[in-house]
Amino acid sequence: MVYVTDKYPGFQKYLNRLGYQKNISSREYECLALMAHGKRIKEISLLLKISARTVDTYLINIKQKLKVFGLSHAIEMYWNSRECYLAQQHNSEKIGDS
Repeated sequence: MVYVTDKYPGFQKYLNRLGYQKNISSREYECLALMAHGKRIKEISLLLKISARTVDTYLINIKQKLKVFGLSHAIEMYWNSRECYLAQQHNSEKIGDS
C-alpha cells in the first residue's frame, strides 16, 4: 500500500504536527482532495476508475483516521494543510531571493 507520506508528504507532516498517528493512503488522500475541490462521489469514482462504494469506504476511513464526524472537517484540514504548505514554499522562496 502506498501511503500519503510517499506522494504527498506535506499533508502527513501537517497531520503529524496535529498529533495524528495513523497514515492515510494516497488513494484516500486523492478522494479527499477531489472532494475538497467540489467533486461528488460518483465523479470521483469515474475519475479514479474505482467504484462509488470504494470511494465511500475511503472517505469513511479518512473520517475515522482523522477522528472527525463529518467530511467538512476533513476538508477543512485538507485546505489548512495546503495553506501551510504554500506559505512554507513562499517563505522559502523569499529566503532564497535574499
